Amino acid sequence: MKVIKNDRTVFFDCDDTIVMWDHENHPDALTFRDILDPDPNACYSLVPHKRHIAMLKTFKRQGFSVVVWTQGGHLWAEEVVKVLGLEEFVDIAMAKPDTYFDDIEAKDFMQRRYFKSKIVYPEDKL
Repeated sequence: MKVIKNDRTVFFDCDDTIVMWDHENHPDALTFRDILDPDPNACYSLVPHKRHIAMLKTFKRQGFSVVVWTQGGHLWAEEVVKVLGLEEFVDIAMAKPDTYFDDIEAKDFMQRRYFKSKIVYPEDKL
């Protein structure tokens, strides 16, 4: 069993949170390989959401454990973390849960949902 020995944890989604799909031909686009496509040349150009990436790094520096998750599966989460060079800031890359068992609804124990914007602004550049 793997244990996160920290009671402060933050979760970041991949798609349209730390990487954006809706900005083709953007000068800051990075190439991500399509790990689920049988064609080894399949890839996507996605734009890093620099404001959210900066927030991820800030949470890590403040002592939080950082989890990057996605409905695209653990391989996609790992790919995003690696392409963005965030390995030193991310503790776990994983798929989002399909189902959970709990006596409390997630909305009642996850105190905050934060999303600044789906738009990558010029001032988001680091």
